Amino acid sequence: MKRLVYSILFFSILVQSQNEYPKLNVFGNTKESFVPLDWKMIACADGDLNSDQLSDFAFVVEKKSEIDSLTESSVQRILGVFLKQKEGGYLKHTQSNTFIISKENSEMGEPFQGIFITREGYLDLNFQIWTKEKLW
Repeated sequence: MKRLVYSILFFSILVQSQNEYPKLNVFGNTKESFVPLDWKMIACADGDLNSDQLSDFAFVVEKKSEIDSLTESSVQRILGVFLKQKEGGYLKHTQSNTFIISKENSEMGEPFQGIFITREGYLDLNFQIWTKEKLW
């Protein structure tokens, strides 16, 4: 019985650790310096977000993990916003581990459509929710 309890405990810790998100670096000199190991940048936008005449950037990174080797995979995504510093380099302004949604099933289209920074300094995130039966 103890072995069963320990096995369940170990499995729950293993599953929970797979869903944890890394903390993005607070400071870096390049965009790539903020991308965690084993993660991939899927979208990036440059522009002035805080009206200081310096080019800031925002990106979306993702990590795909297989749950079931035949059909299921888990996609984790992070939105990061970084502000250029006058002294050089970038400072992390925002990290969101939940804002960028991904496909929930094979019937659904890709909801995340892109990221942009407007000339006015607004961060523009585009989403499209579509399934075979409905368009929302």
